[in-house]
Amino acid sequence: LDVRSRSLVTVAQLAALGRTDELKGHLMGALNLGIRREELIEVLMHTSQYAGIPAAVTALNAAAEILKKPANS
Repeated sequence: LDVRSRSLVTVAQLAALGRTDELKGHLMGALNLGIRREELIEVLMHTSQYAGIPAAVTALNAAAEILKKPANS
């Protein structure tokens, strides 16, 4: 897998596992790779279909502070 794909897979796995601290770091890394906020939100929403709504809501809440920041800050 290319770096971009690995980053998206990692975000999904961390969200499913409830690893919110690690998720925040990988979200920042994904943004630095040029992955758009909308793509990251879509990955987290898609995770809800397989890991459950509670895991996705926890992940989206953890991601909110990272995704609302201006890019490259």
